[in-house]
Amino acid sequence: MTGKRISLTPLKKSAPKRLKPQEVIEKVSVSLPSTSTAVETRALVSSPTHSYTPQDVITPDEWSDSSLEQSLIQLVDKVEKDEREKLERMIANEKHRLIHETVYPITRSGSKFVSIGVKPLEDYRPVLKIHNPELTSAAIFSMDTFTEFVQDMRKVLECGSESVLEGQIFAVLSDYVAIKCKHNSVQFLPTLPSVYKSLFLSVETIRVLTKMGDHLLNVLQGRKIQYKSYPCYSGFINNVDLEMLSKNPSNFNETLFDVIKDRYDDNGVLYEIILKMPVNVKTDVNARVAYYRHHNDYNCL
Repeated sequence: MTGKRISLTPLKKSAPKRLKPQEVIEKVSVSLPSTSTAVETRALVSSPTHSYTPQDVITPDEWSDSSLEQSLIQLVDKVEKDEREKLERMIANEKHRLIHETVYPITRSGSKFVSIGVKPLEDYRPVLKIHNPELTSAAIFSMDTFTEFVQDMRKVLECGSESVLEGQIFAVLSDYVAIKCKHNSVQFLPTLPSVYKSLFLSVETIRVLTKMGDHLLNVLQGRKIQYKSYPCYSGFINNVDLEMLSKNPSNFNETLFDVIKDRYDDNGVLYEIILKMPVNVKTDVNARVAYYRHHNDYNCL
């Protein structure tokens, strides 16, 4: 059998062609374009310039949408009105806060409390407040009206509260009408508009209040006696104004603390006022500073 003879000698791989140094330089120089050529190429493919015609020009009447403009004005007015109303609500709510306050729980469940304190924006008038934990429903009493409350409730309880049927008047007070309700509870309806919802108290809670009545009246009397020791709120605002006008500080809160420290010997009542009623304090200071600057009147400082 004849066939093709295969050589046992391995084949040699062909070596790559070696270029002379001059040939390498010429090859690289040919493959890479010059910098100026690349710039020219990019310039040729750049975006064309836009040309405008008189038909493309938009007049103010065309781009001004009166309906859109009116809606934006109404939106801004609404935002300003909402912010103004929010500020007014905050000012009103702060005015009902008490300082130098003592709080007593009057139910085992912690659903009702009695707070005794003073209102600094009403010349430190002593106030007793019966309220829920959220302070959404409450009944407010002065020393005279709470004395009336204790006396009238004691009379009703001595006569037998069971004799008062549901829906009947439990008692008539100076500022509230008490109505007997379901589950042996009493609703106190204010005779004048109030920021609080009407308060509900069980007959048993009313009994607790009458037993604590003498002690609570003594605490109210103590707040009344301490009236002269409270710092003058109006004078404090004037001192803050003087600091604002003379030094023009950048931090309002630091100015308040500095005035209390330097002029009132770290009075705790003033610290409590600026922490519990910050919006009222800032509003009063700004209003008085604006008045003095407008009228150029600093005599009361």
